[in-house]
Amino acid sequence: MARKAKAKPTKPSAILDWSKLPVVMTTAEAANLLRLAAPRVSAMAKNGEIPSRKLGGVWRFEREALRAWILGGMGEAGYEGKRAEPQRG
Repeated sequence: MARKAKAKPTKPSAILDWSKLPVVMTTAEAANLLRLAAPRVSAMAKNGEIPSRKLGGVWRFEREALRAWILGGMGEAGYEGKRAEPQRG
C-alpha cells in the first residue's frame, strides 16, 4: 500500500486575507481566528500570553498585533518573541 504524503503545514498568512478581519477584535473573534475557546483566549490575555488590551472592562485584540504574534512563532519578521505584559483590571 502506498504511503500518503504528509500535508505540509500552511502558514496562516497564505490562507487568510487579514484585511478582511476587524482592526480590533472581540474575544470571540480572536478565539475564532485562533481556533480556541473564548474562555481560553481570555485567560491567555489575562496572563499576558497573547497581545491584548482591556478597553471598557473587556478584552480587545488588535489585528496586526495578533498577526505578528501568530507569524512570530513561524519565524516571520516583525515579532520580537517577547511575552505580552499581563493586563490587570
